[in-house]
This record gives sequence, C-alpha cells and structure tokens, in this order.
Amino acid sequence: MEENIQCYAMISGERIVGKFVKADELSITLSNPRIVYEQIDPQGQIMIALIPMNGAEMVHLNKDKVNYQLDSKNLENRYIGETTTIKTPPKAAQPMLLLDQNQRRK
Repeated sequence: MEENIQCYAMISGERIVGKFVKADELSITLSNPRIVYEQIDPQGQIMIALIPMNGAEMVHLNKDKVNYQLDSKNLENRYIGETTTIKTPPKAAQPMLLLDQNQRRK
C-alpha cells in the first residue's frame, strides 16, 4: 500500500508534513503530523528536522490558512524514514558486484 505523504506551507510560515487522510471543502486532515524545521549551520548547509506535534495523531488544517502545497520527494523520504523502519537508500548508491575469490585472481 502506497502512503500519500503531503506537505503544506501555512500562511503563518510553518510547514507541516503528514500522511494524507482526507480533505473536504474546509479542511485537510493529516495523520502522524510533523512540523518541518529548517536551520542553516555555520558552513551554510541547510539542516532539516521533522518535529512531532505534541502527541497529535491527527491534524486538521483549515484550507484558508494553507498558503501552498509543497512537492518534495526528499522531504517525503525523510518523513518515511523517521516514522517507519523503512530506510530509503541514497540516490548515488549503486548495486555492488560481489566476486568470489576465483574471479578476483583472474
């Protein structure tokens, strides 16, 4: 079953990511929500943390408070990695070819 992870930028500046549950004409419901916290370190690198929302299992976002929806595969992979035991391999990872000892000597 594919998870539908969505991230919304609120007009107040927060970014909230979670599993999409439902939407109606007034609100969007996400389960297992996290607040996206970004900070720049002294070397200029952007660090991202996903902070759980104080025990909230569901959050209802008023559509009139949502600025826009973010489309970020990176953020989706980070969310899945932090909320499950599934780990997404790095993009540059290549499968390794394992050779037995006889093949190495040739």
